Amino acid sequence: MCVCCAQIQVLIDDSARLQETYPGENAEQIEHLQATVVENWGILQDRAAQRKDELKAAEELHRYALGNMYTSLLICGVFRIDSDKIQGEFVPSRK
Repeated sequence: MCVCCAQIQVLIDDSARLQETYPGENAEQIEHLQATVVENWGILQDRAAQRKDELKAAEELHRYALGNMYTSLLICGVFRIDSDKIQGEFVPSRK
């Protein structure tokens, strides 16, 4: 369980305890605040997951574009792959 998830669980547990300790209008207010915290936590988790997916897609796009750029440079002779070097290391061509 993540640290934040544990902290949210502590808030929920405290909320339940306080609702029992202070019944009536106070309990309703505490319950409303608890529901708001849980709802906002869910929204935050959804947004974080969406952002993670967006960043992963951007990384994949950049890797693809970078690969195409290097391939184009190899084809044009701007770079060559030196077999004596580490595999895939690009070395400027000497024309």
